[in-house]
Amino acid sequence: MTTCPICASALPDGASSCERCGFATGAPSPWAAGPAAGPGANPAAPPPPPPAPYPPPAGQNPPASYGYSGYGVPSGPGTNGLAIASLSTSIGAAVLAVITCGLGVVIAPVGAVLGHVALSQIKRTGQGGQGAAMAGVIVGWALTALAVLGVVLVIVIGASGST
Repeated sequence: MTTCPICASALPDGASSCERCGFATGAPSPWAAGPAAGPGANPAAPPPPPPAPYPPPAGQNPPASYGYSGYGVPSGPGTNGLAIASLSTSIGAAVLAVITCGLGVVIAPVGAVLGHVALSQIKRTGQGGQGAAMAGVIVGWALTALAVLGVVLVIVIGASGST
């Protein structure tokens, strides 16, 4: 008489399967060590990792196995710094002109000149920021023209009132 390797119940001699759990007596035990147990005979070993589902798209680097690899696709030339400075200066001059009753128009030509320099650099280097540079030029010269018109208007009104 033998015992079932699954449920440990007694098996009569010549039995083809266990009456209690249904285990086929001629089959190897699932807990048996060695080549008879088939692939993954060591139950303590972790299962192999699954295969990668898809390769990375064309033109992209594969993901790093851990952390940041430090290498990647280089970015373009970026936005021209003078274009940003031109727009910021011109908008700042407009805000300052409203707050201080016209004092900001002294800064407006600086924004316009920065915009012109930025446009020439953008044309030469191919950087981005052409729209910001154009906006800085337009706002800067518009504020300068308004300041000149205001000064001329004050002179004309002052001259006509003194006669």
